[in-house]
Amino acid sequence: MDSTSMMGAYFDDECSYLALVSDVPLDVARVADAHTGSCSMYRMNSRTITTSRLDLPPAIAAEDAAILYEVSDPDNPDWADDEVFYGYASVDGYTVAVVSMNGVEFEGEFTEFFTNAVLKVRNR
Repeated sequence: MDSTSMMGAYFDDECSYLALVSDVPLDVARVADAHTGSCSMYRMNSRTITTSRLDLPPAIAAEDAAILYEVSDPDNPDWADDEVFYGYASVDGYTVAVVSMNGVEFEGEFTEFFTNAVLKVRNR
């Protein structure tokens, strides 16, 4: 086996997170730019998908990391928006990825969860 990975899910009363730590390298800037550059807004299946890059918290601002927020807005007003947070970091040869399908009101909680995941890998 050339690489190893660990994945886990965390659920509380309102939020769920999927976290991955792997020794498979990830070019964080390339991933973030691919989602927030010329493809930051596109249409698919009667939805407009918009992705933006959020500021990193001070605790991990110096890391090779990115937090993205994606909204899938349907044309049909009876359908709900889908909102997803993505956190990516490359830390000492490890990739940290966290995904959460929660609304913007949970940005602070997602940021804290992602920051803790990055710091756990950094301080292992």
